Formats: sequence, C-alpha cells, structure tokens
Amino acid sequence: MDIDAALITGAIAGGITGGIVAAVIALGVVRSQRHIGGTSIGAAKPTTEWRTPSGPLARHLAHSEATTTEAPDRPMEE
Repeated sequence: MDIDAALITGAIAGGITGGIVAAVIALGVVRSQRHIGGTSIGAAKPTTEWRTPSGPLARHLAHSEATTTEAPDRPMEE
C-alpha cells in the first residue's frame, strides 16, 4: 500500500468518525433542549409564574446572602 492510499483511507475513516461524533453531539443537544423545554417539539407551555431557582448556584447565593445579613457575634474593632 503506498502513502497516497494510506492518506485517503485515513481521511475517509476520519470523516466517518467525525460524522458519527457530530451526530451523537447533535442528538444529545436536541435531547437536552427537549428536556428543559427549549424546542418547539415537546416544549412546555410558557407560564407567567416565576419558578424558584434550585440549582447549586442558587443555593450558594442564598447561603452567602443569609450569612451576610446576620449581625456579627462581636463588635467590630477599629
């Protein structure tokens, strides 16, 4: 097998592999958008009520906000 045939075979194999990877990523993105209602297919109907965030960032911010509003145990020294 000469070098040209090896390069062509490698390019074809790389193209097929890249196509498979792109298809898997695209399907994963579509699935995640459907899960959160981000597409018109299977999307949740919009409502006017607000949802309370419940993720780790919201918990962190709520915790840090609660700790900054409390009075200190001892007086501040100047």
